Amino acid sequence: MDCQLAVIESKQQLKKFLIKNPDFSAKMVRILADRLANTDKLLGSTLEEFCK
Repeated sequence: MDCQLAVIESKQQLKKFLIKNPDFSAKMVRILADRLANTDKLLGSTLEEFCK
């Protein structure tokens, strides 16, 4: 397995890193979208319980 460590210290560095690594960018978008969907699901079920 080939791994590298990237230290990101600013928004500008993050933007440059994501532009240079489009496969990583796509993977992060999928992961963040899944997390957001899961958070939305958890929040919805919590609100349903609260409103009963």
